[in-house]
Amino acid sequence: MIGGNVVCAPCKPAAIAKLQGGQQIGGGGVWRERKLVVMGARAELPDRCIKCNVPANGARLKRRLYWHHPAWYLFLLLTPFGGFLIYLIVAIAARKRATIHVGLCEKHRGRRWMHIGIAWALVLGGIAATVVGTNDPKLAALAGAGALAILTGIIWGLAGGRAVTARRIDQDWIRFQGARRDFLDSLVDFPKVN
Repeated sequence: MIGGNVVCAPCKPAAIAKLQGGQQIGGGGVWRERKLVVMGARAELPDRCIKCNVPANGARLKRRLYWHHPAWYLFLLLTPFGGFLIYLIVAIAARKRATIHVGLCEKHRGRRWMHIGIAWALVLGGIAATVVGTNDPKLAALAGAGALAILTGIIWGLAGGRAVTARRIDQDWIRFQGARRDFLDSLVDFPKVN
């Protein structure tokens, strides 16, 4: 018995680390493992910004995380189209899912929306440039620039708008990256179980 809960022998170091970090036992805790955040499948993140560690004041960003074992990428090597289709089916069937609520301060919420706005402007401007460029032979180069702007906008939106990225999800644990040093330094190291 630890903290009024029955804890198995392999889980004992994690339970003690949670208590030392001021967390409750039972719902899972939150730790760090190098540059990753490790949390129990039923845990809640602290009400702090994962970028700068200032209070988030209840502002949470709901993130659905998906992860599958990297070995499934080998299906992409089969054939150009068939391999992608097989990979897509297997990845969707084999992926693990988790929903977390990430704290972001007002400053980092604003930055995230700025990146999303720039991405949309690039995509919509690129579509307009592509349409104009394909309809006027004199402006054919504009169509290529428009396609490049669309691609840039998609990449910008994915990179700038993303708060966290799953690194591993299993039945008990969620590991993700995206938290910065100030937040990570506020967490207790994930205990090593022998």
